[in-house]
Amino acid sequence: MADYTSAARVKTSLGITDTTNDLEISLAIQAASQMIENECGTRFWIPAAAETRYYTAVNHQLVVFDDIASSVSGAAPTITITIDLDGDGTPEQAMAASDYVLMPRNAALNGEPYTSARIHVDGDYTFPLIQDGVKIVAQFGYADTIPASIEKACVIQAVRLFKRRDAPFGVSGTNNFGQLQVIPALDPDLKLLIAPFKRLGVP
Repeated sequence: MADYTSAARVKTSLGITDTTNDLEISLAIQAASQMIENECGTRFWIPAAAETRYYTAVNHQLVVFDDIASSVSGAAPTITITIDLDGDGTPEQAMAASDYVLMPRNAALNGEPYTSARIHVDGDYTFPLIQDGVKIVAQFGYADTIPASIEKACVIQAVRLFKRRDAPFGVSGTNNFGQLQVIPALDPDLKLLIAPFKRLGVP
């Protein structure tokens, strides 16, 4: 996985100028990045090489998959979709790009990833309703540039995690009424920042 911010940015937010706590800050950034991925149900980095993943179609016309960046270094992504036609559990028929339409249709214009594919009206095939009957080879990830909101969210959460060492058991003290103040797992501002990036169906 990738870190969604730098140690320098976190140290600036903390007002730290020395290197004494660099290891703890690095771990906080890694943990915050993982928390963001888990919360959004996606990742905001793209691997250098293509990955192979398998999916089960929603119906004969639609398959939903993990985020595929609509642009990789400014170029259209390379996506290969292969389907299992004979039901033997091994996708063997490669689909042509003209057989399907990547969705959302205007993802590239909006800087968003592709999240599904539907059969083109003039396509030669439909998606099989077979478990893992659709194989997709692509560079999976949200975008090749980390969105500013995600980086800011990572800074906020990394700072919070770093400061947790001063709040034993997640308790930061008491309020004016003598009630314990418990630190939530995710910063409220972080939740607002990452809300637009959450995959549908992710709680």
